[in-house]
Parts: sequence; C-alpha cells; structure tokens
Amino acid sequence: MKPATPTLLYIDDDAGLARLVDRGLTRAGFKVVHAASGEAGLARLAQGGIDVIALGYVGSQPPAGFVVTLGQIATFYYYFHFLVLMPLLGKIERPRPLPISIGTAVLEATARLGSAGPAERRARAAR
Repeated sequence: MKPATPTLLYIDDDAGLARLVDRGLTRAGFKVVHAASGEAGLARLAQGGIDVIALGYVGSQPPAGFVVTLGQIATFYYYFHFLVLMPLLGKIERPRPLPISIGTAVLEATARLGSAGPAERRARAAR
C-alpha cells in the first residue's frame, strides 16, 4: 500500500515565489495548495484536508498598526539604555576593588582543608 501524500498549505502573497516553492515541495513528495492571503489560507484550512502549513517570506507587506508604534518604543528604549543609562550608571556606581591576588582565596581555602599546595610545601621546606 502506497503511503498517503501529505497536503501542504503554502500562504504567501508573492505568486512567483509560490510557484518556486510549489515545484520544490512537489518534488519532495508534498501536494501543495497555495493561498494568496491569510484570510484565504484560513478559509482553505477550514475546508479540511491540510496536513502542514507553511508561511511565506515575512516582511513582504509593510508594517502597519500597533507594530510600528511598538517598534518605535523598543528602538527608543534600546538607544536610551545603551547611550544614556549605561554611561550615567558608569559615572555614578563604582566597582568593588579587585583582590590583591586571585590565588589568595584559593590558598586560604586549601590551608583550611589541610592539604598543602605547591607554594605551601615550598614555604614549609624553607623553614
């Protein structure tokens, strides 16, 4: 028995790209159904018989509505954060001083545990 061919719903408003995708996916073993808009895609999906949905190239239509405002707010926050807030905090806050030696804390912990490291062994041998 031959396995059923999966049906793919391809939603994109670019007819040329849709033809290319149709050819490629048909060769890959899919039955391709094309919808030119989101509304047409939803209508075709409601009819049933669709196994896979693929969306076309994002950004083929210019942004509209709240997406533009949201993008402007996010851009403002990004530039404000890195060009104003971070330099201002760099002037106000001061980092804690670095330790004299990074190894000091390690050597102290080693001494407490009772196992001597190479530096301690040399110091004991010199006594």
